[in-house]
Amino acid sequence: MRYVGLPSKNPKPFRETHLKSFCTLWNCDVIKQHNLRFMMDNRVPGYALQDKMVKLGYAISFLSARRLFSYLDHIQAGTVAANGGYDTDHRRRKTYHDTLLRFQKEASNDAKTTSTEK
Repeated sequence: MRYVGLPSKNPKPFRETHLKSFCTLWNCDVIKQHNLRFMMDNRVPGYALQDKMVKLGYAISFLSARRLFSYLDHIQAGTVAANGGYDTDHRRRKTYHDTLLRFQKEASNDAKTTSTEK
């Protein structure tokens, strides 16, 4: 407001205390190990989880957007690949196919582990 000639206070610096849930990379194995969830204590999803992880002694690291997005693939691209919209040698189709195979293998291993534990 000072720029238009009106008296005002200097703005206080803002420091985000919680990571943004929609662009956070979580270690799900650690979350499961402690029987935690994203939605806890009727708070914004991820905030209570982040607070509990810090109390458990885990560090919060900030990643560059480039590094964060190296772990992600665009959802629409997966949908296009699933519907056969890419050639068989297209990078996104290969990534989608490899991811599906990995998930199927993990699910199969989990099923075997569960059946041997009984």
